[in-house]
Parts: sequence; structure tokens; C-alpha cells
Amino acid sequence: MRKYCAEFIGTFVLVFLGTGTVAIANTGETAIGYLGIGLAFGLAVTIMACAVGGVSGGNFNPAVSLAMMLNKRLEVKDGIFYIISQFLGAIAASGVLSIFMNALGLPKDGFGQTDFPNITAGQAFLFEAIITFLFVFVILMVTSKKYGNAGLAPLVGSAIASFAAKFMGSEEA
Repeated sequence: MRKYCAEFIGTFVLVFLGTGTVAIANTGETAIGYLGIGLAFGLAVTIMACAVGGVSGGNFNPAVSLAMMLNKRLEVKDGIFYIISQFLGAIAASGVLSIFMNALGLPKDGFGQTDFPNITAGQAFLFEAIITFLFVFVILMVTSKKYGNAGLAPLVGSAIASFAAKFMGSEEA
């Protein structure tokens, strides 16, 4: 049960800080920008990996949990409960963000959605698929007992998040 709580908390913090940065801190004259958004996601993962990664492995993402199951680095039963915990953590964080956004008078219709300028839905889907593949591939390789260097995982995760944030944002932010 401790592992599932760790995944819930880790995912809650990831969504709360990451999405909160997009939806709240990236508005108005004090907008944090693409690098700030990428750093928010990367630092959220790093902080939670340090805080609860020793308990659950620090997946905080259903795609990572699925990849860990497929690579037999996470039992299917645990993987299913990780994914459930991650969904619940994300929903809870979104609910709390909704309360803050309402209190700040911010619109909740976009909730920090990706704003792909000048590309089709298919191209956006392809981009998301490629970035998710790279993200999961890097996590699998960096945490591999044979090939990896787990000490670099937070740095690599932050770099991928920053790269993705730059390419996902519009020119207007």
C-alpha cells in the first residue's frame, strides 16, 4: 500500500506543480515561459523521485509504469495499482488546481492544455507519441542495471521536459 500512496503523492505533485505552472504561473505579465514550464515539470519529478522514489521507484506516469511492466521491472499487479494511483493523484491535483484557479478568477476551460501552433491534430499526436517514446526510452535506459546511470535520471528528465515544453508552446506566451 505504501508504494501506491507514493505513486499517488508523486503524481499529485507532478500535476500540481507542472500543470499549475502552465495554468497559473504562465499567465499575464509575469508569465514563466517555456523554460520555466519545463523546469517545473522536471523539478517536480526530481523532488518526488528523491522524496518517494525509494518507496515505489518513482514512476509517476502511466506510460512509465506500463513500460516497466513490459520490461518485467514491475509486476503486473503492482503496475495496475500504480496506474490507478497515478490517475487518482492526477485527478486530485487537478481538482485542487481548479479551486485555486477559481479563487484567482482564471478560466478553467483550457487548464494549461498543449497549444500546438500551426499543426494539425495528427501532427500533434505524432509529436506527443515521439516525445513520450523518448521520455520512456530514456527512463528505461538511465535506470537500467546494465546500461544506466540512475544518478543522471533527474537531469535527463528535466532536459526532456524543457525540450518538450519549448516545442509544445505557442509563440504568444
